[in-house]
Amino acid sequence: MATGDIQIKNIPISSIIVPEGRFTSFYTNLSWLCRNMKISNFILPLIVRYDKLRNRYILIDGYNRLQCLKANGAESVPAIIVSADNVEYVNLLINYIRGKRCGWDLLNSINQLLNDGMDIRHVASIVNRSNETVRIYINAFRKLLGVLTESDIQYIRQNCLPLRKLVQCSNADNIVECIYGKTKAVSRSDIEFNKALEEVKDHLEYAIRKGVPVEYIINKIYEAIDQYEKEKESKGG
Repeated sequence: MATGDIQIKNIPISSIIVPEGRFTSFYTNLSWLCRNMKISNFILPLIVRYDKLRNRYILIDGYNRLQCLKANGAESVPAIIVSADNVEYVNLLINYIRGKRCGWDLLNSINQLLNDGMDIRHVASIVNRSNETVRIYINAFRKLLGVLTESDIQYIRQNCLPLRKLVQCSNADNIVECIYGKTKAVSRSDIEFNKALEEVKDHLEYAIRKGVPVEYIINKIYEAIDQYEKEKESKGG
């Protein structure tokens, strides 16, 4: 699937079709949502699928927002346009945000959408997370996928392990034992530490590819360590 199959843009509200019987409002006070949208002037993009035959957009998610936009007199709305192939995964992401799915579903859906060509910014918008957080999720998923067996994944889904535990276990020394609760999951501070190491590694590899002598790089590392130790001593004194 080409990247161009998925996009985000402003579309006319009049061009959006709401499938009959599919949506019901879960807001007890829809007027509050409408007022908040009008005051804040912030609109989370709708999720739609383009219907070529009717030259219309089929609503996938955002029914309440759409009703408020109509009530507020809006003529257009930002929307993430997905292909029919992506609808299943988008729905999984949306359901996770609403507490109807487990952590593995979110990780699997993000991975599938990125593999299908969706821009990471669009995925982040759907799940209401930052681009960096989505990168952490996808790195965690790929680490897990490289180690876990089908029975391990079945255990994760049957027990609906939370996203936080999956991300933490992906950085554990023994991922499988962490998943089954036999070892302690890696803390957020450890994850940040590992992330910093990966960034240093990337910079070093880049410098080497650019032809910087390895001896020069090593000397710079020692200089940085010495500088850190001096600053540490001065603060301690």
